[in-house]
Amino acid sequence: MPELSADQIKQAYGGYAGWNDPAAIVANFRETGGEGKGGPGLTTGAGAASTGGRQSSQDVYKGLSDQYGLGDLKSTATSLREQIYEIEDYLKGVEGDVQERAGGFLMTEAQQRRLMASESEPSRKSLAELSTSYGRTTSNIASITGDINTQMSMIMADQRYQEELRRAAASAGVSITGSMSPEDILTAIAGKVNEQELWDRSIQEQQLAKSGVSAGTATERKSADALSRLQADIQAGSPYYELGPRYMSELPLSQIRAEYNKGPMAKQHGGAAETAATEAQWGVKPKAGGDDEGIKYQLPDGTIITL
Repeated sequence: MPELSADQIKQAYGGYAGWNDPAAIVANFRETGGEGKGGPGLTTGAGAASTGGRQSSQDVYKGLSDQYGLGDLKSTATSLREQIYEIEDYLKGVEGDVQERAGGFLMTEAQQRRLMASESEPSRKSLAELSTSYGRTTSNIASITGDINTQMSMIMADQRYQEELRRAAASAGVSITGSMSPEDILTAIAGKVNEQELWDRSIQEQQLAKSGVSAGTATERKSADALSRLQADIQAGSPYYELGPRYMSELPLSQIRAEYNKGPMAKQHGGAAETAATEAQWGVKPKAGGDDEGIKYQLPDGTIITL
């Protein structure tokens, strides 16, 4: 959202009307979002109808118009336009008036033109001045109207944002207090959403556990399944040198060894005695090769050796 100026905030939120420090207005609005300082609502002939602190577009436009003195400018433009019309009407009558008065005298056409110019000059000068003032006034009106429309859009957008934020908070179950800024409200909403997601996941895991399905990611479920099979084979008496090669693609050898050493075979015959070198050979894969090249093997890390 674009940040509103102190003047815009005062126009949109009537509770700031008595505030004279722009910095304090902006700081308080950032902190509270204008909570408790809403506008007067919609005023009708029957009285004021509450809008929950939200101003109508007409209220906002009127407030900004008063702030910029738009009404006075429009009145000035109307007055100037009426004066211009009066002078234009007067100038239209000057020619006929001179001709009528010249009828009783012997005046050439040039003399009549000079007389008309002499009598109309002051009015034409006034007309030029009034036209210049009228042009400047209407230009100011257009410029100010554009500014008002821009600020009005920002204020109305901010009000909609505040309403949407409150609806989102209510939907998430967040209680809003007057001291909460929009950032505080968003943080609280995010916290509630995270809590709900954690709660939903907990319920899902409980349901999966009851149904006998392992929870977690696909990788986690695959590892849990491999561990379950390994433990079953250990209980069935499989030796470590069989278990290692069988499960090393699914579980770390250190985990396989640890599980074996907790089982019945280890308790009866001792823990796994295979060395690291032996375990390394379980991962060696034979590679095709000619007789004169020797036998090629690939180690678990991808290294190829020739024997």
